[in-house]
Amino acid sequence: MNLPPIHPHGIQNLNRDTIGRDFLLDLKNHPKCSTFSESDWSMISTAIYLAKTIHRNDKRHDERPYIVHPLEVTENLIAHQDKLTVTDICVALLHDTLEDHPAYWRILYHRMGIDIFR
Repeated sequence: MNLPPIHPHGIQNLNRDTIGRDFLLDLKNHPKCSTFSESDWSMISTAIYLAKTIHRNDKRHDERPYIVHPLEVTENLIAHQDKLTVTDICVALLHDTLEDHPAYWRILYHRMGIDIFR
């Protein structure tokens, strides 16, 4: 199935203040995510919030806000993975968080659960 990207004009063009919310809204409309429950969406929303908050002062090498990277990785995963789970999406969103900010491991563990750490 060849689906268009979540953000055809590029994630980097989203408004920095609303990037997490905009990404979540577009993700909810994606056909591969149509079977997710409200609790799944709550978990994804929490992962986006944590990634954005923990990386709030970080920049990529090209000076873009760091949150753009995990959102692009998530978009890439959705584009290339046939079967998605909520854990897949949350891991993609948080994949650099522990490496870059190990002091947050307890918060991540308690908010996201053990499956994200496996």
